[in-house]
Amino acid sequence: MTRTAKLSTALILAFALLLPMAAPASAQAVKTDYVAFGDSVAAGVRGGTGEASSALGYTNLLAADLNSAGIGGDFNGDFCVSGETAKSLAEKTAVLTDKSSAKAQLVAGAELATLQIGANDLLAPFTSYIKSAGGVSNIDPAKAKAALQQVADSVSTVAPAVQANIETILKNILAANPNVKVFVLGYYNPLPFVSKTLGVDLNAPMQSFNAAIEKAVADVNASASGAQLTYVDLTDTVAAGADNLVTTDIHPTEAGYKAIAATLWARIKVLLPTTETDSATPVSVTPTNATVLVNGKQVSFEAYGINGNNYFKLRDLAYALTGSAKQFNVWAEGTGAALTVRLKQNTAYVPVGGEMKNSGSTATAAYKHVPNARLEDSALTLTTYAINDYNYVKLRDVGAALDFGVEWDANVRAIVINTGAHYTADN
Repeated sequence: MTRTAKLSTALILAFALLLPMAAPASAQAVKTDYVAFGDSVAAGVRGGTGEASSALGYTNLLAADLNSAGIGGDFNGDFCVSGETAKSLAEKTAVLTDKSSAKAQLVAGAELATLQIGANDLLAPFTSYIKSAGGVSNIDPAKAKAALQQVADSVSTVAPAVQANIETILKNILAANPNVKVFVLGYYNPLPFVSKTLGVDLNAPMQSFNAAIEKAVADVNASASGAQLTYVDLTDTVAAGADNLVTTDIHPTEAGYKAIAATLWARIKVLLPTTETDSATPVSVTPTNATVLVNGKQVSFEAYGINGNNYFKLRDLAYALTGSAKQFNVWAEGTGAALTVRLKQNTAYVPVGGEMKNSGSTATAAYKHVPNARLEDSALTLTTYAINDYNYVKLRDVGAALDFGVEWDANVRAIVINTGAHYTADN
């Protein structure tokens, strides 16, 4: 019997207790056709709305990530237009409800779509003032402050309209392709320097604005059977380095686009198919000795470090997060080649015994494993290693899939899991 066969046999038996082992994934040709929808940020504009689209925008970077992963297909960014509003995009995407149209057929063939829209609706008072003044160099600080305050004050009226239009856009996309995975991006503070200089708080208004975008995603997910829509928050991604990530004209810098693409890719890659297979080649592991804080409370896990990342038993994570905003259940269905590990969000975990126990192992080797897994109705690809006949999954992959915060706090040398925060890529 080969080393891989022995490993698979042992794991199937062991995971009856903690996480059933799926049959090795078979190598297959997969591709992901990608269609992007949105405004100038989605189009990759930098340095001004008059600049041509940049090949370094996050949509282009995401297409490159797909290619690097070996699953890239066709990429189309024709629906990304500088100056686009949620209202105008809702009107333009109405054509997608006609399945015979060329644009509907384009979307019908896509496995992935992204959408980012609404900033132009919200920022209209400020951008209109800048244009009337003849450019940034001619602004009157008092008038600029008044225009920016109008933006902040208008969220309560603009956000509901944007939410309604985003829901229309999403329904139009799903009319063309009910199986496409759509990732809807929120916004960052688009004017961190200006708002700080003029003394107008945009952080709280943007939080409310993003809440409306997230609500649109949730509403369509609830109303459209089988919809696979995911909200991606960018607030923390950009705020952490706003001085270097946002230009003075609302658009991200090159570094900003890369940061956005990193967070987006982290959220997307775990919900796409993989071409990887099990490996009989061992990699080195070390026990994770760092403190682990779950929503501020110290929790003891048996975990391992592999290539600079921490790996946990999936059932242990489900057990520890039960009762939190990101609780999930995990179980196995089927047998043999049909065995599938399933995760269900917003559901309390049902223990099977053996959770959170420390085996006292001193393992030094791990073996790459690719289990069959699904999150709700979506394929789920979690970086997984078999260690002493148990599966350990990459903590950051689980955080990305379920959208909870994962950070390293160097001050207290602790791994921090925060279910009240959105996931942000580790840059």
